[in-house]
Amino acid sequence: MTEIRTKWTRDEVILALDLLLNSEDKNFSMNDERIIELSELLSKLPIIPLKNRNKYFRNTAGVRRQILTFYYSLKKKQKASHVGIEFYNAYIDYKKDKMNLNKTADAIKRCMHLADEIKFADKSEMEGFREGALLAHLHRYFERSHSRHSKGKKSGSCCSICGLKAEHIYTLCDGFLQFHLLIPPEEYREGMVFTGSDFMEVCPNCHRVLHQKRPWVTRDNAFSILKTY
Repeated sequence: MTEIRTKWTRDEVILALDLLLNSEDKNFSMNDERIIELSELLSKLPIIPLKNRNKYFRNTAGVRRQILTFYYSLKKKQKASHVGIEFYNAYIDYKKDKMNLNKTADAIKRCMHLADEIKFADKSEMEGFREGALLAHLHRYFERSHSRHSKGKKSGSCCSICGLKAEHIYTLCDGFLQFHLLIPPEEYREGMVFTGSDFMEVCPNCHRVLHQKRPWVTRDNAFSILKTY
């Protein structure tokens, strides 16, 4: 018997692609320890609610079939109807960057248990994040925490990148600037402590673009998101 199909999330795809692209031996059998380990890992991810799963959710047979179907579709250079588009999108992002794919997968594994301590939201949080919902959620959590901690402290009057001053445009602009965390998501781990130098204040527009820019920008090259740079 096979599982009822549940669309794979970006996080799951990253973990599966890491196994596929960074394994020399791609002859995955039903009893392959790598497939068993991945199946158990996917079952622990907090992104897909338990109410949307059945007893066959991400079992070894389904995980193996999904990975191999995708792999053979690449060899045939033809998309498989039973493989979600997220596999192909992530493959385009990571096929030339297998090292960063592995670092991102490792970060997801390291940070999974933090979802028990930090209330996890849902997969919609991954918007603009190629690293998936879990790391995107942690990133925004760290930014919000720093923002709350910095309340009452003097902040900049304009965006650190585009120079936009909200008071020149809006009548109400309190809290317009946002903190952006400069540490790449693939480097997150338990016990990390961030300081003020790890953040920069930016306008919402620049912040949204920063979340989509890869490689993750540093303070020195953050201006590269501007066309006039």
